[in-house]
Amino acid sequence: MPRLKTKLRKWTTPIHLLLGIMCGIASIQFFPAGIIILIFFAVTELWNDYYENKNEGYMDWWEAFLTFCITFSTALILNWLNIITIRWC
Repeated sequence: MPRLKTKLRKWTTPIHLLLGIMCGIASIQFFPAGIIILIFFAVTELWNDYYENKNEGYMDWWEAFLTFCITFSTALILNWLNIITIRWC
């Protein structure tokens, strides 16, 4: 059986995507939680870039943020349709 070859930016890309989805789901339960996790992730990426003299952590953060936005915008639509309830505070 042939092996599927995918072109990912980095091997950690699926982890960043899952982090964004997790933050979106956490924001449904308690809105500030997802934002706090994303901010913590941004700080750790900045720290990692600083100490490794690299400049690629911002792309890792954008991967997570994009999937967070997709997940949370879906939740916003479902909240607007009264299908789910987002706990804002």
